[in-house]
Amino acid sequence: EALGPVWMACIHDVPDSLLGDVAHVVMQYWEHGQEQVLRELQKSDSPTRAYLYLKPFFPFEHMTPHPPFLCTAWIDLVAQLSPALLVPLLDAYDPAYFDLEHVIRAAKEHRVYDAFLWCLDRLGRTHEAMDTLDALATHLAQHTLMALDAQIDAQTDSEAECVHEHTRKEFECVRAAVLMAVRLCVEHATVPSTAMHDARELWF
Repeated sequence: EALGPVWMACIHDVPDSLLGDVAHVVMQYWEHGQEQVLRELQKSDSPTRAYLYLKPFFPFEHMTPHPPFLCTAWIDLVAQLSPALLVPLLDAYDPAYFDLEHVIRAAKEHRVYDAFLWCLDRLGRTHEAMDTLDALATHLAQHTLMALDAQIDAQTDSEAECVHEHTRKEFECVRAAVLMAVRLCVEHATVPSTAMHDARELWF
């Protein structure tokens, strides 16, 4: 406890590779300083430092209660820096552990649409999730047509590459959403209490 001010004075000098060790020390010996350390690390130009600090707080193997501020900060960082890990993280924890409305906002901001659909489903808004998938597919089709219709020959190489990369990212977003939608349909179709009509409506 007495070393708290010392920690805060030198936290910015700690190399990235040791921020996980800092987290373990804080969890064990300075629990009420968890948020204070995080806020200090958030002043860094790179969000990676806060990510590396928070990572040990949220292992996949077990759930440990943490203040809401840490939970929302972790969701934001995962959505931004490791979007592919967001759904596995949500799967590993009880649906009530994280604020799913906040996850929806973070997933939408960073275009993590598989997590976006996952949260809508867990909140009982499965049909809204499927409508979101339809909207994404429509947007992708429109974007692809615009890319194909563009006068690529009149563009510089850098502009053409930018169009290509943006289209690729659009496809990846929709692909992740489609895979999640299929998973959700399978989950609902295999629940014994699900009516056949409801299951078919999700698929089609």
